[in-house]
Amino acid sequence: MLVAVTLLALIASAKAISIADVLVAEWKVFKVKHKKTYIDEAEEMRRFEIFNKNRLTIAKHNQRWASGEESYEMGVNKFADLQQEEFERKYLMDDVPEIDADMETVYIPTGFGSQPQHVDWRQKGAVTAVKDQGGCKSCWAFSATGAMEGQHFLKTKRLVSLSEQNLIDCVTQNYGCDGGKSAVALRYVIKNNGVDTEKSYPYKTKTGICQFNRWNIGATFSDFIHISKANETDLANAVATKGPVAAAINAPLGFQLYKNGVYNNSRCKRRLNHEVLVVGYGWDDRGGAYWLVKNSWSKSWGENGYIRMARGRNNQCGIADRALYPEA
Repeated sequence: MLVAVTLLALIASAKAISIADVLVAEWKVFKVKHKKTYIDEAEEMRRFEIFNKNRLTIAKHNQRWASGEESYEMGVNKFADLQQEEFERKYLMDDVPEIDADMETVYIPTGFGSQPQHVDWRQKGAVTAVKDQGGCKSCWAFSATGAMEGQHFLKTKRLVSLSEQNLIDCVTQNYGCDGGKSAVALRYVIKNNGVDTEKSYPYKTKTGICQFNRWNIGATFSDFIHISKANETDLANAVATKGPVAAAINAPLGFQLYKNGVYNNSRCKRRLNHEVLVVGYGWDDRGGAYWLVKNSWSKSWGENGYIRMARGRNNQCGIADRALYPEA
């Protein structure tokens, strides 16, 4: 009897050691892959604990995903050592305010009968590579440049990467790395008669002094068009017929560790705290209708920097509440 008990204890101990070893090994891989360093051993232990909690959240979610209860998969990414509250403070804005109604040109949809079932502007060459806003709440600038890059391409057939730093430094009505909105950035570009290229005015992950140079302008625009609030039908029409559209969304629990699939969260609020670029839409056999959305958290996040968000589900996450595009 004693031998049996001892044997069971050894087996349990071996399993515990094995699980611990796996977690430590995953932690080491995570730190190397994402170039993570910490100020001291105590901070690293705290991050390791958060990593393990997030790992457990991922495992539980993915069990539901594997059994067909969830439409998207979670995974370890560069945000896996952050608590949700930390992630929100560092990468998401407090709110995206309303666009001034008296300064809007409202979109008038056309050609519903010929609207395609699937749209992906990447395949047409209208979308630049995924970028990385880093530890700066400048998503509004990336959303704005993405929409401008698309419209400039559709007019000139030249894809030019435009400068987010130009907007962060020079759009004084926004708050640089503390947030802003793409509509204000577009108004600046229209009034300024242009925005500099990314090459001439590279991204620095911080707010600096405005260094706009008229000799380095990459594109100019005359107006911007706002999609009717909460109207997903009009948004789809605009994406299909006009090109990539800047949009504000709510990025709730699940965004931080999103890996792939159609993000469908019925609890997603409409308190808008992040800006993105809608570059298409389509249908997934498992997740249903979706929006194809370009994010600014690098290619290591999500589906090579993209997320597919549920479409036609009561304007989930407020994706059609603040959607707009510029006119070149």
